[in-house]
Amino acid sequence: MIEAMPPALKNSVVRFFCDFAVAGGLAIDTGGSPPGRPLDDADLEFRLVVDGTSMFFDYLILADIKEFRVTNMIWLG
Repeated sequence: MIEAMPPALKNSVVRFFCDFAVAGGLAIDTGGSPPGRPLDDADLEFRLVVDGTSMFFDYLILADIKEFRVTNMIWLG
């Protein structure tokens, strides 16, 4: 899906995900809340709207292996 985006948007989204991984990982490592709105009571699944775009995504936190797994990405291109 990212490959189908216009080049400027694609570059912006790739930069966003890099920043998201760093900021989200740091938040979790320090006991804070990850970015986005929780989708479950266990705070394992979240939804985040990418500012300045028509895109949002859902992700899971896999803390044991220090990973975010994107489960759904919607781009209203």
